[in-house]
Amino acid sequence: MPVTLKVIEDSTIISMANNAIFVKEFPFLERVKKASRRKSGCSRCQVSDQHKADIIQKAKQGLAGLASSRKARLKTLLDAKKVRVIYRTPTGKVIKLTF
Repeated sequence: MPVTLKVIEDSTIISMANNAIFVKEFPFLERVKKASRRKSGCSRCQVSDQHKADIIQKAKQGLAGLASSRKARLKTLLDAKKVRVIYRTPTGKVIKLTF
C-alpha cells in the first residue's frame, strides 16, 4: 500500500543514491553517492561535510525540477502518492514543493 506523503530528507537522498535503480533513473544522484562515501569528523573534514551538504541540496533541486513524467516515476519508485521536497535556493530561500 503506497505511503500518502513521502518527505525527501537528506537521509532519503543518500539512500536513493546507494540504490542502483534510483541512480539509473536519476543519474545526478551519482554525485551524492560519491560524496557520501567520504568519512567526516575532524575539523579538516568540515569542508567536505559542507561540500556534501551542497551536493545533497543540488540533488533536491534536481528532483524538484524534474519533468512531470519523471516525478511520476519517482513516486512509483518510492511507493508514494505524494512526494515533498524541501530545499534551499541559491539565494537561501526555503522551498517546499509537493507533487
